[in-house]
Amino acid sequence: MRTPIASALGLLALALATGCTQTKSAAMTSDSTVSAAPKVDKQAEENTIREIGRKWEKMFADKDSSGIGQLFADDGYEMPPGTKAMKGPDEVTKGVGAMLRNSKDFKLSFAPTTITVSDAGDMAAERGTYQASWTGSKGKKIEDHGNYVTVWKKVGGQWKVLSDINASDVPGAM
Repeated sequence: MRTPIASALGLLALALATGCTQTKSAAMTSDSTVSAAPKVDKQAEENTIREIGRKWEKMFADKDSSGIGQLFADDGYEMPPGTKAMKGPDEVTKGVGAMLRNSKDFKLSFAPTTITVSDAGDMAAERGTYQASWTGSKGKKIEDHGNYVTVWKKVGGQWKVLSDINASDVPGAM
């Protein structure tokens, strides 16, 4: 009777010893992997986001609502003032398209003040100012300016908008 118990205890001790060794090895591998992980070039990532912003402005000038929609992640939100939030590329394409069709002579420019890229390089926050103008439904020119925040995330290696919101400095402009 002692033999099976001794054997079982021996196997248990061997399993625990092996498990501890594997855990220690895994921890060492994990630690060395963390230190060996490629360093994020935050400046390059910031420059990429700035370039996307320039393309975004051009898409507004070209009335390319489909291109604007494709800038958004599937779970990304466009949150303009005075209207319902739009989720995902399809809703953004529809909503921005309607806005561009209904706003004669629409012009938009924006300038990032800061872009902060996460240490992991998978998220970024952009803050800046914008200026917009258009002709309203009654033929009156409307001008607006204010601040915006855009949160970016990497999806499949590409920067996509997770949240975009602006706040007007002009009471009643929107």
